[in-house]
Amino acid sequence: MTISKYQRNNIVKLYNYLSMLPEDYEHFDMKHYHSYQDKDGYVILGEVSDMVNITGECITKCGTVACVAGHGPYAGIKIKTGDMFWDYYIKREFIDPNKHNVEWHFLFSSKWRKVAPSLNDAVQRLEYFILNKFKLANQWTENCGGLYFRYDMVDDWKSYLDVEIDTLRSNGAAIPHVE
Repeated sequence: MTISKYQRNNIVKLYNYLSMLPEDYEHFDMKHYHSYQDKDGYVILGEVSDMVNITGECITKCGTVACVAGHGPYAGIKIKTGDMFWDYYIKREFIDPNKHNVEWHFLFSSKWRKVAPSLNDAVQRLEYFILNKFKLANQWTENCGGLYFRYDMVDDWKSYLDVEIDTLRSNGAAIPHVE
């Protein structure tokens, strides 16, 4: 899987944005790309086309919630007018959302909502991926069986990630600067 320089920069922008959000941030949810409540309190799933003119402050003022990729527009990674589905946006801006793409599952899958749903969990996954030069180590991909990410092993992986991130940083890895 190849990630372009443009996509790598966007992944870093997204990491920088998400890592600056406050500890008590309430607008993160790995279940939906983007959703909000209507005037009667019903949850409406926001289509990507609804977000073409979105601003960064909207998410905290209009009661919306979003997952990792759904925060992209708030991080300044623009939706394009032709984007009809979130998969179009994610493929162009970050990574191919193909069901066989282990990296996509690691960073963006909604299955994380069951085992590691928090904003801090998502930031940790992004940080590891960036520090490891935008790839996963073999032990991550081998556990996926080549098809799907093994979410049932997440407790082991979370502690592993802590150690791995510390090791990468102590070996000089850093989050690259992007504009």
